[in-house]
Formats: sequence, C-alpha cells, structure tokens
Amino acid sequence: MKNNNTNSDTFDIEIENFQSLKDVNLSLVQGINIITGRTNQGKSAIIRAIDAAIFNNGSDEQIKTGESSFKIRLNNQKHNLVFQRNNNVQNEKTTYIFDNGEPQKKVGKTQLPEVIKNFNITEVNLKNNTKIKLNFWNQNDKPFLMDKSSQQLYEFFTISSCQKYFEVLKKMDADIKENNKQIQNISNDIDLLKANNLQKQQLLESNKDYHKTYDKINAWKQQNNNFIIYQQKLENFKKISIILSKKQQQLQKINNVLNALNFAKVNTNLQNLINQNSILERTYFLHKNINNIHNKIQNFTNKVNSINEKLQNLVNFINKNNNSLKSCEILQQKLFLLNDKMQLLKAKNDIIDSKKSLLYNTNKSVEETQLQFKQLKQKIGFCPYCLQTFSDL
Repeated sequence: MKNNNTNSDTFDIEIENFQSLKDVNLSLVQGINIITGRTNQGKSAIIRAIDAAIFNNGSDEQIKTGESSFKIRLNNQKHNLVFQRNNNVQNEKTTYIFDNGEPQKKVGKTQLPEVIKNFNITEVNLKNNTKIKLNFWNQNDKPFLMDKSSQQLYEFFTISSCQKYFEVLKKMDADIKENNKQIQNISNDIDLLKANNLQKQQLLESNKDYHKTYDKINAWKQQNNNFIIYQQKLENFKKISIILSKKQQQLQKINNVLNALNFAKVNTNLQNLINQNSILERTYFLHKNINNIHNKIQNFTNKVNSINEKLQNLVNFINKNNNSLKSCEILQQKLFLLNDKMQLLKAKNDIIDSKKSLLYNTNKSVEETQLQFKQLKQKIGFCPYCLQTFSDL
C-alpha cells in the first residue's frame, strides 16, 4: 500500500515485514482517516504496528514469515522514530532510533520516555491496576464504520474519544485528592512530633550541667563520711569529760581531807595537790577544746542535714529526668523513621507533579480536538451517511 499525500501536517508511517505487511507507506492527515480493503489484507496489522512502535511491545512472532526482522518508522513532522526487531541475535533484539540519532538497544519492555515526549501518547496506570492508553485508539475502541447504523455513526462523530480522556482525568483527579489527603494527615503528624521534640530538646538543654551536679553529689557524700568520723571523735570527747568530772569530785574530797589533817601532812598533800592541779589545768584546757570542737560539730551537723535534704531533692529530680531522657531516645528513633517516610513522601509528590503536567497537556489536547471536531461539523454541514444536517441531529 502506498499513499503519496505530501501535506505538511501529516503523520507518516513506513512498515516493512510486519505480520502480513511487506512494504507499506502511509501519510495520515489531521482529523478522520479511513482505511478500506478486503478481509485479511493488513488493515488491523497497521494499527498493531503503530501500537508496537509506540508502546515497545514488539515480538519475534510479528516478523513476516520468511523474514528475519521488521522495521517501523513514524514521523509527526517534528520528531521521528525507527522501531526494529531482529531475531538473528540472542540478546537486545529490539532497537530504537530517535530523530536520526544513535541506535538504542537496551530498551527493556516498557514504553520509553522519548516516545511520550515526542508523540504525546502514553499509557497511564490507575490505582486499580487499570491501564489506559491516552491519545491512542485500538481497533475495538472505535470499530470501522461500514457496518454501523445512522444512530451509531452519529454517536461516533459526536462522542469522540474525548470521553476516554474525561474518564481517565476523573480517576486521576480522585487519586490526587486521596494523595493530598494523606499528605495533609502526615503533615499534621509531623507538626505534632516537631512540637514534642522541641519540648524535649528544651528539657535536655535545661539539664546540660547534669554531670556537674553529679560531681557535687559525690563531694557531699565524702563530706558526710567525714562527719561520721567527727561524730565518733565527739563521743570520745564526751567520755573524757565524764572522767574529768569524776576527777573534780575526787579533788573536792581531797580538800576536805586536808582540812582535817596536820600541816606536815597538808604540805605533803599540797605538793601532791600542786602536781594534780597541773594535771587538772591540762585537763581543763583539753575540756575547753573539746567544748569548742563540740560546738563546731553541732554546726557542721546542721549543715550536713541541710545538704542531705537538698541531696534527696536532687536525686528525685534526677530520677524524673532519667525517665524524660528515655522518652527522648524513643522519640528520636521515631523521628528517624518519620524522616524515612518524609523521603518516600517526597518521591511520591514528585510523581504527582509529573502526572499533573501530563494532565495539563492532555486537557489542552482535548480542547484542541473539540475545536477541530466543531470546525469539521461546520465545514461539512451534514452527516454523509444519513444526509441530515448536524443542527437537525
């Protein structure tokens, strides 16, 4: 089949050795193009060839019998691509060439982004695993016209494939609304966790000198040990005081005895008394020092009691802060998990942005198609099959 149309606004198709097609050149114009012919002459094969090149679903079974490869070339006057399949090689059987550039062999089994960008035809995956091909009609989407009634022909010309766009856009809009709702819920959770984290950080900041407090506690414990030693010495001093008191009583008895004795004995006893008095003076001096030490120990005891009270309050405060520190560690782990979720959410948001861009381009294409169809109806004025004007219909 050959078509020599040279219109600049054409979609040129070249097919070689694809299924039943040997060598086909077509130029499709804007609007409606009708391909006619007998059964099994390759009309449907043309659509399948375009589908294979656009969506990268070529296979060895599509190569014409007796040949080793097929080749499909598409040109929309702005961009062109060449899609080839060769079964003489083991790996990388499929090859793409865009705009007469270098061949691409590692193309996988999915539609390439260059095709979507250059030809504005893509396959959309909806949330229910439904796949919709935008800007592309399969044969069964809009069947051939030759066996249709007047009412079916009217539906074909008035209800174009724009209905498919509207259905897809409606489903995509529902998906976007649901994703935005999830984003808002996650954002609220993030704000709550940030507020809790700030409160915990402030608590940690207020207790940043905790180690200094711990050193003070150890110093107080050492002072308390010293106080116990002083208390033991005080007990010893009290015993000495009791002994001194007994000695004074004995001295009084001696004085009484001296009064009853003669001078010689008194002189002798006086000498003994002088000696004992020297001992007594030393004992008195010692007793005076003991009283001073006792007063100092009493003052120190009061200070130690005050320190113990403060120490108990500090221990209670530290135990309370330990529970807060554990909560902060758990919160920190949650924040790490939340950060991972934020990264995943950002990736999903990028996907949504790309879908929004595609949605904008699709809406623009729909508006252009509606305008072209309206201009077509104004141009022909009546239905070529039922001979009724469009205004009557």
